[in-house]
Amino acid sequence: MRRVLLLGAVFLGACGGSAKGTTAPSGDGGSTGAKAYVTVYGLDEIAVIDTASRAVVDHIALGSGRGPAILLKTPDGSKLYAADWKDNTLTSVNVATRAVTPIQFGSRPWVEAMSPKGDFVYAGLNTMEIAVISTATDTVTQMIDMGSQIPESIVVSPDGATLYVAMGLVSGTVAAFSASTG
Repeated sequence: MRRVLLLGAVFLGACGGSAKGTTAPSGDGGSTGAKAYVTVYGLDEIAVIDTASRAVVDHIALGSGRGPAILLKTPDGSKLYAADWKDNTLTSVNVATRAVTPIQFGSRPWVEAMSPKGDFVYAGLNTMEIAVISTATDTVTQMIDMGSQIPESIVVSPDGATLYVAMGLVSGTVAAFSASTG
């Protein structure tokens, strides 16, 4: 028996029914029910699970040596974002096409958060910065300096204007930052 580490999961669609953006890829037996997407750290992939049958119906390979951990989805379910702990990337996955786009950083993305509209992903890096990534282009649009602290958790306000960042390793504080200006 092979052991793997499952770290992140997201759900798309309504259980037992079909939903926009959740049509399963070919080779899954034609199911159109809800899907759970789960990172599999040891296999460098995202497993796709049909929630009705609880069967793995697909595998999305992210590339050797990635180590996907935390997983987010855009609000419309069109993209997934995996924080990869082995190779310092954030991987974007187009759910419909299974296209994989790595976004390279100089350090590990420890945490990530999605803006309410799904237009930005915020990745907290161990270089004491937050990378702001456009989901339209999968490129870094801004870096927010955290001073001398690692962002441990990021929460985006419902209006998308403010990032609440826990920085507890050094100071045990939570700070608020403008999402647009840092």
